Amino acid sequence: MISLRRQLLRWLLIPLALAVLALSGFAWVTSERSADAVQDQLLLGSALIMAEALRYEDGAYQHPIPPAALEIFQSAGEDRTYYRITASDQRLLTGDAALQSMGRDLNDSEPAYFEATMRGEKVRVVALAQPVIGAPDGARATVQVAQTRHAHDRTARRLWLQATAEQLLIIALAVVCMVFGLRKGLRPVLALRDELLGRRPGALEPLPSQKVPAELMPLVDTLNEQMLRLQESTRSRQVFIENAAHQLRTPLTVLATQISFASRTTDAQDRADSFAAVRGTLQHSIRMVHQLLTMAMAQEPSAAPPHVERVALARLVQEVLESLAGQAQANAIDLGLEIDARDPEAQCDPHMLREIVSNLVHNAILYTQRGGSVTARIVADAQGTSIVVEDNGPGIPSEDRERVFERFFRLANSDSTGSGLGLAIVREFARAMNADVVLKDGRDGRGVAVWVTFAGDSYPLRATKGPVAI
Repeated sequence: MISLRRQLLRWLLIPLALAVLALSGFAWVTSERSADAVQDQLLLGSALIMAEALRYEDGAYQHPIPPAALEIFQSAGEDRTYYRITASDQRLLTGDAALQSMGRDLNDSEPAYFEATMRGEKVRVVALAQPVIGAPDGARATVQVAQTRHAHDRTARRLWLQATAEQLLIIALAVVCMVFGLRKGLRPVLALRDELLGRRPGALEPLPSQKVPAELMPLVDTLNEQMLRLQESTRSRQVFIENAAHQLRTPLTVLATQISFASRTTDAQDRADSFAAVRGTLQHSIRMVHQLLTMAMAQEPSAAPPHVERVALARLVQEVLESLAGQAQANAIDLGLEIDARDPEAQCDPHMLREIVSNLVHNAILYTQRGGSVTARIVADAQGTSIVVEDNGPGIPSEDRERVFERFFRLANSDSTGSGLGLAIVREFARAMNADVVLKDGRDGRGVAVWVTFAGDSYPLRATKGPVAI
């Protein structure tokens, strides 16, 4: 399980650790420079004391070494100090001849520092050119003072450890503050968790937005929107289940009555009529169950998106008409197909389109009077490609043309046994494929024509065919 607290600490502590390493390196460089500066000041002070004591008297250099010149290093415990004074002709006046010279000329009163080795130990050396008072022709003497590096290294380590300890202390305090800060900052998240855990099963009320940090508001708003959608979906599903139960109760009750009558009657004709009625009621119930399942699938929010492909409309519509031809013939209804486009196609889901056409044609047959006609047309124009199913039945009043798309709605003046789901299914599947569904008057103002238009596909027009025999 991913821990937000651990992730935040990781993202904070890793950069801090890298920063400590980098700062530790900088601290070491700084400590070395500080120790160098301290040692250089001691060396320069000693060299200046020795240089100021130089004299030229009675034709010779006088080079006493004041005690203060060496006492300045007394605090340097284990370190050894060396000095060397040479005349301008490189003649050794006093000091240790083994001390390495700088190897280049010096400017007056400008000290030079360099590293050298003395008796196997590294030393820090200062070299100073000093004019000698009383010397002929402004002769100069070179004073060199050297010291080993033990105190220097100890000072550098002490400064580095002190700086590193301070940094580690700051990091430790930062970690403690981060842990407490994260604990406090995550309290609103834990409060939201407790709020959700404390709810009764199925509760979909919006989460409270008071005392929620600004960073969590988008999450809370999104959860509330999702809960509102779930509320609407749950409410719609509950209404659908109640309506479906009501719609199925009636045919099942009728079916039980018909079977009971058939089992009691002794007249062969009455029994035959009863079984014929049972068959009709059963077929109607099967059709209704199929439509209920189709409607539930169309309205399922988690359903897979439409499988869109190019579909040959003429073949699909003709297959649907052929499957319903028996029902049309039983009602003496003329079933036909007209194609107003050359090789019409549309980008759609073939399964959804088949359900749309099947429901439209079935409704047209169901609501058209005996001896009427139902025609499926395929039309292509600038607006797109359309499938039109029209009949010459009683039609739909203009004030009811929007309500017929509601589930289980049936016209008041209709004696049909339809379930009232056909057009609702058509609209749901059409929406899923971004198609438009429009009701218009049929030819010559009779009946109704349902237009299902798929925008974006247009094809060359050709002369209208007559009805195709099914």
